Amino acid sequence: MDISEDEYAELRRLDRLRSDNSVLNAWLTIQHTEFPAWTEQAPGARGFSLDSLVRLEDLIRGRYGCRLR
Repeated sequence: MDISEDEYAELRRLDRLRSDNSVLNAWLTIQHTEFPAWTEQAPGARGFSLDSLVRLEDLIRGRYGCRLR
């Protein structure tokens, strides 16, 4: 896909704006800090396999009462 120099410059400007988002950066810091405690409460819920997605879904549905419609 070809883009013009102006489009490329706009994409770079947007990337800089997104990477310097104080609200997002604060949220990411909190999530990073709290992740180890979360994994202790939900053993086996993380990973990159299909099975881990099923365990994560079960955890979320169990914790928040989500049901299929």
